[in-house]
Amino acid sequence: MKARQWIGHQLQVPTPDRLEHDANQAWLQGPLAALDRLIRTDIKVVAVASMVPTLTAIDSAGRLVVSGLLYGNSWDRVPADLVSPAQLLPPVGEAAEFLCWTAAAEAVSY
Repeated sequence: MKARQWIGHQLQVPTPDRLEHDANQAWLQGPLAALDRLIRTDIKVVAVASMVPTLTAIDSAGRLVVSGLLYGNSWDRVPADLVSPAQLLPPVGEAAEFLCWTAAAEAVSY
């Protein structure tokens, strides 16, 4: 590694059991700012890393339709009365629940 750059962004906590962020800042503006600070003629590889799963929906113009969803929100919890004692995992996978939460009529990509 010859250079690195980190751009932070604000975490939003609308309720105690929900974590969100401005996906435009986290996924577009932040990485563009980092690249702008690192621009050199000898760049051969760029890697972008994150710490937790996150998802949002965008429209055909690339604008956010919903806020950026972060892993660990209450949306992924299955009500206790729907889970049998022998069932160790929720009936639907986490990725499917991410998509359900971000579903929007005007979304063209996730």
